[in-house]
Amino acid sequence: MKTIRIPLLGLLLAGLLTLPGLAFPQDAAQMEAELEALLRPFKTMGTKGFETAWPDGKPKEKYSVASDGTVSYTKFYPAGNFAVKYQRKPDGAITYERWHGNGRSAAILTRDPRIMAYTSYWPSGIPREKFQSNFQTKDRFYIRHDEQGRQVIPRP
Repeated sequence: MKTIRIPLLGLLLAGLLTLPGLAFPQDAAQMEAELEALLRPFKTMGTKGFETAWPDGKPKEKYSVASDGTVSYTKFYPAGNFAVKYQRKPDGAITYERWHGNGRSAAILTRDPRIMAYTSYWPSGIPREKFQSNFQTKDRFYIRHDEQGRQVIPRP
């Protein structure tokens, strides 16, 4: 019985050690799917604006639909600085920005009917991930860096 437990324990340990690597996208196709999933909830927010507030009265979320069809959503940290900004224009252009709590950019995504471009940053300001996809030519690339700025995907 002991001889069976050791290989099973080894397989379980190897599986657990590979899980963190699976949490990050490994190529451009996975990254594109994650970005599409990130934008999906904003498409279903409706046509009626709303505002929410933190218990102290400062704004928490603000959603509006302009008369020209432009959709805007902003989420704030309790201190009042921006956490997320999203805007979708009637022509299909989308801008998504997310900030770290320290006020530095965490991610910037722009999308129009032709190109999607995404860059995310570590809290120190060093670029973390870069992705770009051209919908017309089907060209796309994905690069990820560690916290020291060394490229980890694709492996150099």
